[in-house]
Amino acid sequence: MRFSLPFQVNSLFVRRLLLFSMIFVSPILPVWAEAPLGDYRCVGNNPGQKVPYKGHVHVEKNGQTYTVFWRFGATTYIGTGIDQGDAFAVIFTKPQSNGYGLILFRKNPKTGHWNGRWTQPGSKTFGQEVWGK
Repeated sequence: MRFSLPFQVNSLFVRRLLLFSMIFVSPILPVWAEAPLGDYRCVGNNPGQKVPYKGHVHVEKNGQTYTVFWRFGATTYIGTGIDQGDAFAVIFTKPQSNGYGLILFRKNPKTGHWNGRWTQPGSKTFGQEVWGK
């Protein structure tokens, strides 16, 4: 038994189908951004506070995960991150501390900045942090 299409397939049809797909279908597919790597400036605010903080961030690939280092003057934090699609999540702590926090970033495709919201256990609010080159 032979299968036949109810229309003639030709190269013009295939080109039109590809063009249609690129114009109308690809914009609705998720954007797969790469995780941030390298050095960034960061600005943010603590949960429930409006006073901004500024510092530097360094991100390194470590197997399937990422190691993240923050520096705010003499204060440092370290974290482990994972990425999926356009999201980048990091659990972080201050060395020699029992406390920890969680931050979730999304990359802004227009600016290239990574915009994040973060919180700590027991908090009812979140802080914000932005990484930029």
